[in-house]
Amino acid sequence: MSEDQQIHQVIAYLSEMENDLLRQEKKSEAIYQRSSRLIYRVFFILGVFALVNIYFINGLAYEVEVIVDSMVEMYTHFGEMSERMNQISAHVVNIGENVKNMPVIADQMKGMSEDIAVMDEGVSGMQEKMVLIKDKVQGMGGDISDMSQKFHSMNRSVDGMSNNVRDMSNIVP
Repeated sequence: MSEDQQIHQVIAYLSEMENDLLRQEKKSEAIYQRSSRLIYRVFFILGVFALVNIYFINGLAYEVEVIVDSMVEMYTHFGEMSERMNQISAHVVNIGENVKNMPVIADQMKGMSEDIAVMDEGVSGMQEKMVLIKDKVQGMGGDISDMSQKFHSMNRSVDGMSNNVRDMSNIVP
């Protein structure tokens, strides 16, 4: 083979190699473009997810703040209820003491009616009223018992609510 033929073969081989390299470069460029677009899309989607997460976390933080404010308000109301229940309990004790004194008053009235004959009619009217008062006091005793049962039921409900609030507050990090 002559030198010219060898040069042409080398040139042909180099051209073929150049064409192969250009084809591979085009393929690599296409793969690079697709990969770049895919990476941009993935980062865009991750950015959207991050923004959505931030939005939901912000909403959650707001809800947690509302829950905490509600819990503080509930504890304040529980404190007020406790004070009122203590006042009611003191009143119930006073009523109980007054009810205990009613039989003593009735005995004293009977003694007065025996000692004073002139006031007999007034005393008998007072005795009738005492019977009515005794009936009303007995009715009050039943009402007080009902109130006591309702307070016990309310205390159980408040304890249940307190447990629910404690459970809710354990959920919040």
